[in-house]
Amino acid sequence: MSRGAVRNRRERGSVFTAESGSGREGGDNHVKERQDRRRGVAVGLVMFFLLPWWAALLIILGVPAAAYLTLDPAQRRRLRRVSRKELGR
Repeated sequence: MSRGAVRNRRERGSVFTAESGSGREGGDNHVKERQDRRRGVAVGLVMFFLLPWWAALLIILGVPAAAYLTLDPAQRRRLRRVSRKELGR
């Protein structure tokens, strides 16, 4: 992406904004994210009891692994760098 496109995204009145993290408009994003996490845990628990343990484990570990593998190398480096900073390394 060119620098001009990045500059245009940050301008006021533009469709794109650099500040919007989750893409949700208005309201308290923390509450919505917490609700999403709770729903995810609830679905995981239901799945764990309804599916055989190996299938639930495969889904629980496989979905994040597949998502990581879809990232390009630059995005993987950025993710590792951010993860290390959060861990204090």
